Amino acid sequence: MPLEDTLSQRSCRTPGADRMTAIVVVLLATAVLAVPAAGTQEARRIERSAQAYLHYSVGRLMEIEGAYSDALVQYRRAASIDSRHCEIATAVARTLLALGQTDEALEAILGARGECPENVPALAVQARVHLARDELREAEAILHGPAREDGAPGALIALLGQTLVSQGRIDSAEELYRSKAAVDSLAPRIAFLHASALLIAGKLDEAADELKRAKRLDPENRQLDGLLGRLLVDIGKPEEGVPLLEPIADGAHPSQEELTALARGYAALGQPQLALDRLDDATELYGETREIAIGRASVYHDADDSEAALTAYEAVLDLDPDYLVALNYVAYSLADSGKDLDRAVVLAERAVEMAPENPYVRDTLGWAYFRVGRLEEAAAELETAVKLGGTDAVILEHLGDVYGEIGRLEDAVDAWSRALVAEPGRESTRERLESAGVELPELPDAPADAGGAESPGGATGTGGER
Repeated sequence: MPLEDTLSQRSCRTPGADRMTAIVVVLLATAVLAVPAAGTQEARRIERSAQAYLHYSVGRLMEIEGAYSDALVQYRRAASIDSRHCEIATAVARTLLALGQTDEALEAILGARGECPENVPALAVQARVHLARDELREAEAILHGPAREDGAPGALIALLGQTLVSQGRIDSAEELYRSKAAVDSLAPRIAFLHASALLIAGKLDEAADELKRAKRLDPENRQLDGLLGRLLVDIGKPEEGVPLLEPIADGAHPSQEELTALARGYAALGQPQLALDRLDDATELYGETREIAIGRASVYHDADDSEAALTAYEAVLDLDPDYLVALNYVAYSLADSGKDLDRAVVLAERAVEMAPENPYVRDTLGWAYFRVGRLEEAAAELETAVKLGGTDAVILEHLGDVYGEIGRLEDAVDAWSRALVAEPGRESTRERLESAGVELPELPDAPADAGGAESPGGATGTGGER
């Protein structure tokens, strides 16, 4: 296809095509002016180099625009003119990788590195090809030396770290980034990579500190602001995270993750309406996604608006029927209110299938069984919940209620007594014990909101809100 036809088709497909066409015209003019008088051997060599450069440059523009197939055509034309040019051969391999053709990409990059074994971009592409083919040891072998050298490019360090992480060697990746950060303490990218490894390793406070250092080194980096703000909210420092996220949310194209993190931050600061407003902003941009619906439900739960939380978690289940937190919350709410006990049992049983070791979902199923009169099964589930570590006052109170209903009064008193130890001010438990004839000491004066008021189910845990 003639070059002008290719450009014409591109102008119909790519928003930046007019700008790209203008650049190509300049490149053509430059190539023509660079060629000396025809006829000499030097002129022919320069002409071929100019043609190869032109095709390469057009391919690069197309690659930047994301038109990888068109870019590959141009790169291959350049390679047919100058087959030993390392940059061109690397571009062919890089584009094949972007198209998912990893076998051809590996063949191409091995050829390129044969021409220029020390070329860093070619080495990086070969490592990326190995990673895409899940050849982790091969990637590590070619990166190990170059990436650990003093002054190694950040791209190689990042690839070696990615290779180590992919092998589950989180500590080795963190050590790599830590050592590089110690040597190159003014490189924001190294600080960012170190923070990323710390995040993966679950060292959240250290990761936040390293991201703060990266931000000091690169104060205009919006990506750093967003990541640091989200992390600070999630580690319980919303007063630091919210100011970082607010300008992003008010700017152009905030991500869903940034908006939902800002909502969580507002909720943690006791500003539920601001949280809901930000979630509405996210919905306008991204639709009602699972993550936004979860955020909305959590805000209502934290604000003790149980009816709104139940409605919101029902919406979550519409989007993701197997989301454990929503299953548990809705099941318990229905069981506790007696609104739809059969459905409560179905949802609670599904939750237990998903998380059989979670004491809180076991408690929900036990309570649902109790509410439908399946007392022996209720006792078994609640006993299992306690064995799994469920020492929450609500779980123990539930167990006592079941024991009392089936006539095991001594066991009921024991369970209620343990519940009162877990939460001495729980008025509902005190009433049960007093009704059973147990004399209890007077409680000292307590704040007005004390006394064991509970969200649906009272207990919370890894199963999420009840």
